[in-house]
Amino acid sequence: MKTFRRARVDLEAYAGKSVRVRGYIDRLHGYEIEAASPEAVEVVE
Repeated sequence: MKTFRRARVDLEAYAGKSVRVRGYIDRLHGYEIEAASPEAVEVVE
């Protein structure tokens, strides 16, 4: 999250959109993906 804040990325802007994320999958508290940087998130049409 710190990386996204430093890059001034508004995470709410991704709401309702289809995205492609490159990162690591974690199953500790259910499936989630961790993106290391804003460049790892791409909005797809």
